Amino acid sequence: RLVADLTSTGQAVLTHRPTANLPETAHEHVSQLEPVMRLRVLAALTSSIAFRAAQEIGRVDEANLNSLLTKQVLLGVGGLLITLLLAAALLATARRRSAHFRSLALSASDLVVVLGASGCRYISRSVATMVGRSESDLYGDRLARFIHDEDRPVFEAVQATGEPAQFSFRMLNSAGEWRYLEAHATDLRADRNLRGVVLHARDTTDRVQLEQQLTAQLQRDGFASRLGEALEMADEEREVFNVVERAAVEISEQTPMELLLSDSSRANLSRVASNPGTEAPGCPVKSPFSCVAVRRGAAVVFDSSESLNACPQLRGRASGPCSAVCVPVSFMGRALGVLHTTGPEGEPLSGKPVSQLTMLAGQAGARIGTVRAFEKTQLQASTDGLTGLGNRRTACLLYTSPSPRDRQK
Repeated sequence: RLVADLTSTGQAVLTHRPTANLPETAHEHVSQLEPVMRLRVLAALTSSIAFRAAQEIGRVDEANLNSLLTKQVLLGVGGLLITLLLAAALLATARRRSAHFRSLALSASDLVVVLGASGCRYISRSVATMVGRSESDLYGDRLARFIHDEDRPVFEAVQATGEPAQFSFRMLNSAGEWRYLEAHATDLRADRNLRGVVLHARDTTDRVQLEQQLTAQLQRDGFASRLGEALEMADEEREVFNVVERAAVEISEQTPMELLLSDSSRANLSRVASNPGTEAPGCPVKSPFSCVAVRRGAAVVFDSSESLNACPQLRGRASGPCSAVCVPVSFMGRALGVLHTTGPEGEPLSGKPVSQLTMLAGQAGARIGTVRAFEKTQLQASTDGLTGLGNRRTACLLYTSPSPRDRQK
């Protein structure tokens, strides 16, 4: 009945169903506990009942053996052969049961390690499988070779003192990947049957990676929100350029970065903003459509300016070979310029900084295009389209403009 309750609770947890209303066929009274705690209690109860059953079986077997020995003395030589056969059968049964429980312990998914004063004294098969070594190859101080250097001091402290009771560490698996493990340490050095610290660990790599991805996503969303609000308050191109410079420092303070923007003719590019913390990269491209990133319409990453497929504008610079990331700046499909960064050869920006550069180029291009469109509309509204002179609306505004004394009043 405990196994049935444990199974139903596990299925409820996996399917995210409530566990409070599940039947308690073994009268265990755990309905008020949290689902995970309920699972733990049920598992502990099941283990305890199984252990007590094994003890009872052992006591019964021992009693039977004593009875057989007594009968052996009483019956004499005639019953000796039968007693020996029964004893052999009992020993075989005990061996089978011992092997059964040992197989269950070795095949458990939990990682179990027993640490003694001289290092690892016992290791479960699951640990040996994870690191791709046999159990005998991990005894002593050889297990520490697979612990991450940054986590090894904590691991050694647990081995020596049994503290902290809960900790996390990374272990290298057979595929060369670092797996994140959460361990619970039980100090049993005072137990004369064990004389060591028992570690029960679970692999939490998937959860840690998911948390890292969520954190990165939150950081990207926060950067996009701050950038959008800053650009929304920029009413002139110079203000937009200032926002670009501040954003460049936030993306990478030590990376040379510049914004090259085209003029009204869209034929010439010039630098309008750069990372104030470093010297500008100094891209010599003259027009938007001479830029590879503008022609492709997407961010381009170059590992080395000396590679065969590198942008020709990267070669021959006074600073020597370099890596680069170029992101086109556009507005409603029209190329406005390019956001250009450089770095050490073979070490270009990647991952989060590239996504932030792409975000910066997109939002800055949209704001610059909006500001230019607004300025053009104002100019058309205040000048004559044929002569280029101020129209009647401009003259009326000048005529009705209050004097300094009137404004003071």
